[in-house]
Amino acid sequence: MGFKGYGLNSEDAKKKVKFNYHGKEYTLTHGDIVLSAISSCTNTSNPEVLITAGLLAKKAVEKGL
Repeated sequence: MGFKGYGLNSEDAKKKVKFNYHGKEYTLTHGDIVLSAISSCTNTSNPEVLITAGLLAKKAVEKGL
């Protein structure tokens, strides 16, 4: 990882990806935050991790993400 670039060259750091979700178009760029669900025995067997993930998702929805 490089400072503020994570080893990306300047061209890759400026890439944009468009996608549709629920009929709306969005654009992701380097540095955007993306949340996803992870399902595995390691994560689902740890109640602290499940509660933390739930609270994080709740806060993200409250912020409009």
